Amino acid sequence: MPALPASGYVVLGLLDLFGPSTPYGLDRTIRGGIGYFWAFPRSQLYGEAARLARRGLVRETREQGGRQRRL
Repeated sequence: MPALPASGYVVLGLLDLFGPSTPYGLDRTIRGGIGYFWAFPRSQLYGEAARLARRGLVRETREQGGRQRRL
């Protein structure tokens, strides 16, 4: 399996530290911390979460009702 880009390691690290989250929640966490010194585009974050799920490195679920956000 090829190595992950730096953004993949950031997402995995945040999930390990803070537990399950939506991509929006991850974005808020990044903007409140490492976002001050590393530009992390929101589109890259959403795409990275999906790539990690496809590789089997994270498990993705959807809310049953409401907005059906990805967790």
